[in-house]
Amino acid sequence: RMFALLRLLVDEGCAVTFLDQLHEHRGEYTRQLLLAGVETWWRPWLGDLPRWLRRHGARFDAIVVSRHYVLSPLLALLRKRAPQAQLVFDTVDLHFLREQREAELSGDERTRRAAERSRQHELALIAAVDRTWVVSPVERELLASLSPTSQVDVVATIYEAVEDSPGREGRSDMVFVGSFGHAPNADAALWLANDILPR
Repeated sequence: RMFALLRLLVDEGCAVTFLDQLHEHRGEYTRQLLLAGVETWWRPWLGDLPRWLRRHGARFDAIVVSRHYVLSPLLALLRKRAPQAQLVFDTVDLHFLREQREAELSGDERTRRAAERSRQHELALIAAVDRTWVVSPVERELLASLSPTSQVDVVATIYEAVEDSPGREGRSDMVFVGSFGHAPNADAALWLANDILPR
């Protein structure tokens, strides 16, 4: 999704810069960004982020930061070093909503409390930025009631249509794509295997 967004921005004529959260060269991913025309920084050339932002922050019209745990420690620094930039919080998904749903299913009080902490944290970030991106109209409607003065846009997951996909008769088997270190993915794979496939 992020790669598709970056390519779309380049296609629209934007000068696009990408910083990996860990400031590392990510092999083929980094090479693909460079080939797409995205300026990409990593160690050792990136160096210290506050120093890098002091040097480069003034050139940005907008800064998009994905995920609340990435934005949270950067918010004050970005406001200080790039005050002219519109700050966009790309939630990727509202974590608190996913956690609330998990708490409702499990009935676990600890999970409910964690979801409430996430809710307060994410809503505070949404109130502090200029725009927020969510992936669905459901999330936008929820934020309209929880944070009515916030500017919220739907930026859905982006897929390229594949024209030559075989029809149903030309396909077999399946593959599940997702990290099993992410609890909802593991839950989805188990649900697929245990509840859907047997039917």
